[in-house]
Amino acid sequence: MNKIEKGLKKCMYCHQSIEGNPYNHKVGYFCSEKHFDKYCDTLSKEELALLMHSICPCSDDGEA
Repeated sequence: MNKIEKGLKKCMYCHQSIEGNPYNHKVGYFCSEKHFDKYCDTLSKEELALLMHSICPCSDDGEA
């Protein structure tokens, strides 16, 4: 992996390299909030429930 590839983040929806400031979500990086919404639309009900549970503030290991 070269130095340029090392710092690039890829959108979890379109899998393109993100230049500039990505939309950073607990589940990963996206080009935009719109791509996060589209990503969620691709998930099954079960996958979406697991995702929402994983990002729930009460499931964090940090302080409440």
